[in-house]
Amino acid sequence: MVRTRYLLLSLSAVAGLGLFPTGCVASAGTGADTAAIGGSAASQAGGSSTTVGGASSANGGQTGAVGGSTATPGVCLSTMWTRGQSSTMRPGEACINCHSQSSEAPLFVIAGTVYSTGDQPNDCNGTNGNGAAVVVITDANGVEHRISVNQAGNFSLAGASIPTPFHVRVDLGTATRAMASAQSNGDCNSCHTPTGLNGAPGRILLP
Repeated sequence: MVRTRYLLLSLSAVAGLGLFPTGCVASAGTGADTAAIGGSAASQAGGSSTTVGGASSANGGQTGAVGGSTATPGVCLSTMWTRGQSSTMRPGEACINCHSQSSEAPLFVIAGTVYSTGDQPNDCNGTNGNGAAVVVITDANGVEHRISVNQAGNFSLAGASIPTPFHVRVDLGTATRAMASAQSNGDCNSCHTPTGLNGAPGRILLP
């Protein structure tokens, strides 16, 4: 997130059983995720702006600044994923890490989940802003990759690798929330956990 290529992609639906190992959970990523989509280093286009210094959450009291978080996971404000392997499975968990453990699971270069508050627990369904949310990746060559967000808040991009470092933002109409620094780790939920890892102050949020 200038030649523009629009890829409106959602997570590929996966049929069948036994494609994913049980108990896949979020784990720390390899990239230094020093800002936040939906966190304190975000900026808004066409609306109000937030500033570096800490995200606040209406649920769970997320007050951690970039570099760490003092929050604890909150309760799910939506519904919980319970079973089934599809594009809506395991919201909030580290998708790429989990999929890499199965030879039959689709391989993504970018994947994550968008939420309405920064401390939602794993397997809690996220949000897509009534179908309007889009995650935009601008790669190192200046090419935009636009990824739709599904009803569970999940988004993914499969195919060729994205030239790094890349920039990321979430668009919702004219509002935008962007990460402050370029990234190289596409497993978004590995850093955007309920409490935040590697500098991420919690979940990816809508603008």
